[in-house]
This record gives sequence, structure tokens and C-alpha cells, in this order.
Amino acid sequence: MTQQKMTWWEKTVEYTFILQFQRHLKFLSPLEDFYEKGGDTIFNDSNRWILIEFKKDASSVNSEKGKFGADAKTAAVRYKEALKALNEHDNHHVIIYGRIGKNSENSSAMKNGAPLELVCHTYFSDKVRTNYPEMVNHGKNYQDFFNYLEQFTAFKYDKKSGSSGRGLTAAVYEQVACIDADGNVAAMMSKDDFTKGYNLTPSYQPKPPEPGSNTSSYTP
Repeated sequence: MTQQKMTWWEKTVEYTFILQFQRHLKFLSPLEDFYEKGGDTIFNDSNRWILIEFKKDASSVNSEKGKFGADAKTAAVRYKEALKALNEHDNHHVIIYGRIGKNSENSSAMKNGAPLELVCHTYFSDKVRTNYPEMVNHGKNYQDFFNYLEQFTAFKYDKKSGSSGRGLTAAVYEQVACIDADGNVAAMMSKDDFTKGYNLTPSYQPKPPEPGSNTSSYTP
């Protein structure tokens, strides 16, 4: 009998992540209720923040470079500038995607015993994270996290359309996670909900780098 091919999507990867690490997730209250009751305490000094981007598979990860501009040439230049500026500061920014595997001991995936393995690595520097602690222990404090986030967002800004680059309609899969002092996820929300829900305004509005410029820099 012919074996049926497995099909999955970005949301499948996110659900797999939630099921695999549910014992660490402490954010089961409704989002609206969390904004009302948790907003006053979430930004305390003991909490750390990470940015997670869920992708379907490795090919979806490879397409990320094309999302930094309205056309391929602009995107390539802008991604190169972003890489130069943020490559050494992305330990808290990870991509998680799915692949079919056997969860062998030599696998670079995070073990879950399921047909769909989760592969995790940092966004720019491509450092592999093989377990939950490796992923959450590099969280930044709120101010450093927000500085990075506004810089990262600026690199994906498209001057021609006044919006983000190509393919960012799936921004819902960009998740901001707040990690408490015990290493648990105290809150998790889309990047858009993070900025809109708390009415956060960047301390500055960085402009995207011009093609060929060497002025990009990251200031934590």
C-alpha cells in the first residue's frame, strides 16, 4: 500500500510547538483580559522577551530574504544590510519550522516523538537551538527587545508602498513571547498585537537603509 504524504502548514508548526511545550505555557487567559490585568506587571525587570517566527518548512525559511523589499533586488540589498546590523544581536529571535524525521539522537531538531520535527535556529546568525532552555534563555529585557524589534521592522519597511515588504501578510506567525523568571512563557501574542495592544510607540522612527549604504547599526 502506498504511504500517504504528510501535509502541514505554518499553523501546524505553531500547534506542534504548543503541544510539545505546553507545560511551560502560562498564558491561557483571554488576550483582552491579559491586557487589562497583566499589562501593569508584564514589563518588570525579571521578565525576558523573545521573538518567534513559525514557518512551514525549510523552503519557507529560505524565502525570508525576499521579504525585505518590494522587488527582489531591493530585498537582497536590504536583507544584506539587516544581516550586517543584527547578526550578532539575534540570540532572542528564532525561526521554528517543521520537517519529517525520526527524532534520532543525532538530529538537530527539538525532540517531540511526533512525525513532525521542530527545527529551531536564530534568524540571522543561524545558531541551532535543540531544546526549550536554549531557546528561551537568551531573552532580552524589554527595552533591548523593543530596540531590536523597531530596528528589525525598519529593515522590512518598503518606501514605495508605505508598508512592509513582500509576503508579510503572514505576520500573524511572528509571535512575541514574554519569559518569566522561572523560564515559562507568561504571555505570547502576535507582533502586531504586541505593539497595538499595549499602544507601544517606538522611541524613534528609523528609516530603512538606502541600497549600498553603510550606515546601519544596532544600538541595544
